[in-house]
Amino acid sequence: MSLNLRYRTQYLFRLTLWYSNIADDEEERRRKNLTFFIVSFAVTNVILLTAMWMAVSVRGRKDCFCPEVAPPPPCEDGWIWYKNKCYYFSETFQDWHKSRTFCFSHNASLALIDSEEELAFLKELEITSYHWIGLKKEDQWKWANGSLFNSMFTIHGASSCVFLSHKRVTSAPCYADRYWICNKPDTLKMWQKYDVC
Repeated sequence: MSLNLRYRTQYLFRLTLWYSNIADDEEERRRKNLTFFIVSFAVTNVILLTAMWMAVSVRGRKDCFCPEVAPPPPCEDGWIWYKNKCYYFSETFQDWHKSRTFCFSHNASLALIDSEEELAFLKELEITSYHWIGLKKEDQWKWANGSLFNSMFTIHGASSCVFLSHKRVTSAPCYADRYWICNKPDTLKMWQKYDVC
């Protein structure tokens, strides 16, 4: 019996030792995991704080992200700039439809007049000739972009297409040859739209 007791005692001793080694290994593993977590957390915070510091320190320095580039001229050569629009005054004659095609080929429209101030500006340029603008009567008066005319000025005459002189706005047959005026938004407005600095 004493031999059996001896084996049992050794067995229990080995079992206890084995469990204590498992417990030590588990404790060591926990300690390593905790150390890894703390180091990872610290490194991540250092990286984030460095990125935030860099973002704040260069925030007011536009030259870091946007080069100092002068915006392009507001209008192409040969065009006149006024109140966010570019105007082209032709030097040749064409009918209303060909004039509209010319303007369209330059990403513009026959002149669309948005205000009485704009109309006064066009008249002040001392236009001595007749110039087509983008107003035409189909069922009713419409601008070349399809919007309805709001009767902001009087149109003299009973024909379908409208031209401008230094004195007044008059209609004439669309097939008549006249000078024309194109207009379009200036490039400064488009430049500012995409400026991220």
